[in-house]
Amino acid sequence: MPNRAGRFIGLDLHNDTIYVSELSCLEGTASQYQISTREKDFEAFLGTLRSDDKVALESTRGSRYYVKRLLTRVGTVAVANPAPAPQPA
Repeated sequence: MPNRAGRFIGLDLHNDTIYVSELSCLEGTASQYQISTREKDFEAFLGTLRSDDKVALESTRGSRYYVKRLLTRVGTVAVANPAPAPQPA
């Protein structure tokens, strides 16, 4: 039975560029591309999102802005802390 979940999308935020990785279990596809952080380009990207998509991005100085915008289009946004995890003693 195929997975009916939406796409899993990872965003890597930089000053001028956002690197996007998409995985669709339903469609059996994976893709990577980049977009500009300019408002018109990010708005166009938001227009491609579906309510059942799940998005993850790293916690950076500007991530709150992106989380707020993403939550207007998708149901799930996860924020990851890029700091190394503590090692067990």
